Amino acid sequence: MAALAPRVTYLLVSHSTFDGYYWRVADSLLTNGSLSIDGVATAQYEPLYPLFLAAGRFVAGDHLQLIRTLQAAIDSLGAVWLFLLTDALTGRRRAALLSALLFACYPLLVRHSVVVGEFALLSTLLIAFAYTASRATTAARAAMAGVWLGLAILTRAGVAPLLLLTVGVFLIEGRPRAALALAIVASAIVSPWLVRNHRLNGSVWPTRSGLNLFIGNSEYSAAMLPAHSPDLLLPYANAAVAREQPPDAQWILRRFNLEHAASAAGWQPPALLASTPAEEKAIDARLTRMAFAHIKAHPVQILWLKLKNVAYFFWPRLVPSRVALPETEVVLEANGLVRVENSPARPVHEELAYTLPYLLVIAAALRGIWIRRRRLRQDVVLWCIVLTFVATHALYFPATRYRVPMEFVLLFYAAVGLDSRVTRAGSAT
Repeated sequence: MAALAPRVTYLLVSHSTFDGYYWRVADSLLTNGSLSIDGVATAQYEPLYPLFLAAGRFVAGDHLQLIRTLQAAIDSLGAVWLFLLTDALTGRRRAALLSALLFACYPLLVRHSVVVGEFALLSTLLIAFAYTASRATTAARAAMAGVWLGLAILTRAGVAPLLLLTVGVFLIEGRPRAALALAIVASAIVSPWLVRNHRLNGSVWPTRSGLNLFIGNSEYSAAMLPAHSPDLLLPYANAAVAREQPPDAQWILRRFNLEHAASAAGWQPPALLASTPAEEKAIDARLTRMAFAHIKAHPVQILWLKLKNVAYFFWPRLVPSRVALPETEVVLEANGLVRVENSPARPVHEELAYTLPYLLVIAAALRGIWIRRRRLRQDVVLWCIVLTFVATHALYFPATRYRVPMEFVLLFYAAVGLDSRVTRAGSAT
């Protein structure tokens, strides 16, 4: 309840939209039982979050507040799992309580618990996985960890490398049976979705990967962050696919916001909407090919961009720092320059609500890491999660919201640091 109360409170006072592509996929699940957009079967999206939305709408109709409350309740379970994880790794009940309280009140997590997107669900699944995997001394426990990880991959395919990393950790630690159990169970959960995608159009991975790779590694990507999201380059990517080469400079893109503003304005993005699943795969392949061609042609610049992406992933300000509106205009100029118009800065209260808690928590977390420096091997699953997210969003592109599912690692170490401070203060008195 302590974690749910701030989320319900924020739900009551916020006016964020709850729609977008996931909502449209949930529509198709309710109407014809398939993962599709506008009647075209798609392999672009993972199934678990649309299934959650469809189930919520089946029970509650389109009563958005009830669905958002249900999502907030699922996210709140993360506080319980984080308590158990911290208690298991530290053996200190006070540190466990502090970690749960931080999770309950941390503004970034509270906000994303009630907005459209898979991050709240993914966060809870990853904390449950981390707790189970850290205690996977038997094949049965490792199998349960495989359940949580398999569900996490069905929520966000980008966490799939975590499977390989965790199996590797188990093998290094001399736990081959646990490694095998984890791999078998997680693969069994994910494989029906992979088989479905392959039967649909021969793909295995989500077919939006090429798009994200292109807009995160194009000649204009470096000019977007940290002020603007590379998502604004989606129409540019579509034009590049249409011409099989990047469009000319001075090409103006209008009224683009990937999910929220587009839906609010009743506007559909000027995408090359695939008319068949095979065409969807072909578009993904073209974008992937162009992205790797640009990376190969500019290795030094791309390496520098990846290093900056890592920094932006942990930036103390919200990334992106400016808001995309329906009237936002993007002008692509020569030499990779971008001019974005009608894109105001985020409100000061939003910046402060993120930056101040983040700075306090990261200071405590660095102290916590130092305190556990001789026991970091016990935390190896947590570091595998961090490595997965950092590498994925360095390869594609970062945003503050992408850090939500792994933020519990920061809160874990912050709780350790705060617990030590409280202990020292008590000893001094």
